[in-house]
Parts: sequence; C-alpha cells; structure tokens
Amino acid sequence: MLGYSLYGKYRHRDKMLNFVTWSGNEQVLEILTGLELLMIGAAHKIINGKSVGIDIWNVEDYAL
Repeated sequence: MLGYSLYGKYRHRDKMLNFVTWSGNEQVLEILTGLELLMIGAAHKIINGKSVGIDIWNVEDYAL
C-alpha cells in the first residue's frame, strides 16, 4: 500500500492520461478533484491551455 501511495497512483494516472492525444492547448476541468491528482497530471501535458479544478472542501474532511 505504501508503494502505491508513493509511486503507483502516479503511474496509474499517467497511463490514463496517455489515452488522450494532447495538442497542448486543451482546456481541462476536473470536478470534485479531491487531491487534484488528475488535474495536475493534465496540467503537465498542456502548454497553452488551462487546467481548472473545482471541489467542495471542509476543514472537517481532514480533521483527525
């Protein structure tokens, strides 16, 4: 589980994002981003485009 959380989830994200043929000027919208993993990965693929994420966040969600 530690290996997946440190490396595996990024490899899995990259595999999913590689299914898209990126031209570099896309506009990406991710709704309910959570930790913004997909949005950040997409932002690395675009050059002149825009990547936006929307989420509802409450301090109670991360309270211990």
